Amino acid sequence: MGIQFRGVHGAVADNNSDQHQAGCRIHLECSRVQVALRRGGLMAQPTFGAAGTSSGGGNGTTCNIPVPAGVVKDKIVLAALYVETTQAVTPPTGAGTWLEAPDSPVVVTGAHAHDLRIFWKRATTSDSGNYAFTIAAGLAWRMGVALRFDACATTGNPFDVTNSAIKTTTTNGSTPAVSDTTTGADRLWVWVASFYNGDATCTPPTGYAERVDIAGGVALDVATLGQSAAGASGSLTGTFSGSGGTGAWLGALLPAAGGFFPML
Repeated sequence: MGIQFRGVHGAVADNNSDQHQAGCRIHLECSRVQVALRRGGLMAQPTFGAAGTSSGGGNGTTCNIPVPAGVVKDKIVLAALYVETTQAVTPPTGAGTWLEAPDSPVVVTGAHAHDLRIFWKRATTSDSGNYAFTIAAGLAWRMGVALRFDACATTGNPFDVTNSAIKTTTTNGSTPAVSDTTTGADRLWVWVASFYNGDATCTPPTGYAERVDIAGGVALDVATLGQSAAGASGSLTGTFSGSGGTGAWLGALLPAAGGFFPML
C-alpha cells in the first residue's frame, strides 16, 4: 500500500502523486528552515542577564537578597544562598512561585558544615527591591545573591539536568568535582559554589564566565557556560583562595521554544 498524503483540500494522494511529492518537499524545507533558525540565533540557548548585589553576610533570620536588574515576565531568577548550618529556608511570597532546584540543598558536613541552597522562580511581572528569604532561628551565618537569566523555557521546570557535590576536607580551597550530561542542544550550564572559611575569592571552572564572586565572612561564586550540542559537561572544579569546606551545584537551563516550523 502506498504512503498517503492529505492535500490542502482534504484529498488523499498516494506516494506517486504530485501532492505527495510537494508534501515531501515541504517537509524538507521545514527541516532546513529549522536548522537555519538555529544557526541564525532565533532558537538561541539561554543567556545570563544580570546579577544583583550580595545580601551581605549576617546572622539574622531574614536574608534580603537584592533583585537583579531587568526582571520581567518569563525571566528565570535563580537565588543562591549560603546557610550555616542546616536550617529551614522559606522563600518569599508574592509574584511568581519560588521553588527549590533539584539537587538542592547541597549539605556540606564536617568541621565546616553549611548548606548551599538554590531556589528559582519564573517571573510573572516586574520585580524590584529585595527578595526576603526567611531562615529559621538558630543559624550561625547566611548570605545570598540572585541572578536573572533570559531566553529560558517559559513553562515547567527550567532545568534539563542538575547535580551537586560536597567536599568536607578543610586543607585547601578546591571545590568538589561535579558533572552532568545534557539531553539536548542549546543549554546554559550554571555552576554555583559555596565556601565556609572567610572572605575568599574564587576561580571558576576553565572556560566558564564568572558572574558572581562575593564574600561576607563566607563566599559564593556563580559561573556559566553555553553548550550548543547535547553532551557531557566534563568534570568541573573551581578554586577558592582560602582553605575550607565547599559545596558545588550544577544545572543546565533549557531554552525557550522557538521557530515557526516544527519538524514534521
